[in-house]
Amino acid sequence: MIGVEEAIRIVAEIDLELPKVQVVSLEKALSYTLAKNLYCPFDLPSFEQSIMDGYAIHYIENDPLEFEVITEIQAGSKATVTLNQGQAARIFTGAPIPSGANAVVMQEHARQLGSQLYIEHPPKPNQHIRAIGSDLKKEQLLFESGFQLNASSLGVMKSLGLNEIEVYQKPKVSIVVTGDELVSENRPLQKGEIYESNSSVLKAALESNCISVQRVIAVKDDFDATREALKEALNSADLTLVSGGISVGAYDFVYRSLQELGVQTYFYKVKQKPGKPLFFGGLNHNYLFALPGNPGSALTCYYMYVLPFLKRLQNTSEFQSSSIPLALEQGVSNTTGRALFLKGKRNSNRVRILEHQSSSKLLGFAIADVLVYIPETTRELAEGTLVDCFIIA
Repeated sequence: MIGVEEAIRIVAEIDLELPKVQVVSLEKALSYTLAKNLYCPFDLPSFEQSIMDGYAIHYIENDPLEFEVITEIQAGSKATVTLNQGQAARIFTGAPIPSGANAVVMQEHARQLGSQLYIEHPPKPNQHIRAIGSDLKKEQLLFESGFQLNASSLGVMKSLGLNEIEVYQKPKVSIVVTGDELVSENRPLQKGEIYESNSSVLKAALESNCISVQRVIAVKDDFDATREALKEALNSADLTLVSGGISVGAYDFVYRSLQELGVQTYFYKVKQKPGKPLFFGGLNHNYLFALPGNPGSALTCYYMYVLPFLKRLQNTSEFQSSSIPLALEQGVSNTTGRALFLKGKRNSNRVRILEHQSSSKLLGFAIADVLVYIPETTRELAEGTLVDCFIIA
């Protein structure tokens, strides 16, 4: 059994093959990882723009604050206009600045009577004019290889006229759920049965990070069936997530099956609660996490280990789970001798430990937005103590 920090280190440092590169349209590129540095192809904006609705003017210092309005320019206009001294153009936000204009006056600070314009104060040079390249410069490095694309970055790319981008392929993921007691079909439960929910939880968690599941395999508590299901998943997926069957019970066949299949063990069992019976291993660059069957344990392990590893499989630069220090709203005791991951709810710079901490319960996760980390060596924490909180929502 290893500690949490060691398990996180192994997930972060294990050698991986570089994923293949593919070209995807921007409409489908969300959450993909950029495969090469992206540089700005031209200045943005590529022409001087008005920042305000108002009037573009040609003003010389100490001139009268009166101008002749000779034209109107709206966003998208391609008209060629030149303003001479004392002339103005009605202009709108985003419109190109006419030649000769050296300032824009907000419409709130101007008064137009017919073709005559009167402004309240002398303008500052180039006021309310967005200069060429003021947003982005030609050949400026925008995003480095390994950057995980988000909505804003896709917007930047679209503003540069890009329609597709080179990215790393996303991993193929399969889920294997084990247990005689599990019922997936919609029917009344019989004694000893429970509805299978872990595959739905894991699938939803993956899809929230734009990772699709290629298949879900359900298997009974039988050694041969378990081994064959794991073999099938390992042969077809880059990453397999197993739910249940990884503990040491008489009907837990996952670990034994993995050994027979020759899967290399990177670690098995972590000194944490929930999620102690966690397995991580690999075979021929196909990887597998065997998660505890309790829903709360499985989801804790997903956030702390599976999700960072999924980002590594996409060659994402920033793959570690993000944490922030928050002050406890109530004291916490740890008598387990293991690290704790407690479901919590942020409130400004404080965190409230929620009820429903049992590993069999998911309700707390539906409310929580952080996992509060209590190290295994910590026994008592008073109210107000700063603790590391891993963001999950």
